[in-house]
Amino acid sequence: MAGELLDRAADLLDDDRVTADQLRFTLARMSESLRDVKRVADSRGARLPEAGATELDLDPDDAIGAYDSPEER
Repeated sequence: MAGELLDRAADLLDDDRVTADQLRFTLARMSESLRDVKRVADSRGARLPEAGATELDLDPDDAIGAYDSPEER
């Protein structure tokens, strides 16, 4: 969704006939998308080991992949 919104925003910015409603709608969708992107980045960042940590410091349960199904755990 973020990529599509970036393309749409570029089109709107190039259009001299764009309305305030069109810009407001696109900005609202971009805000939603950015909120989702931030949530994912925060979640993934929280799973990163602390600086200076070695593999021996990591709990094996923390190594579960983001896309593993519960059955694979």
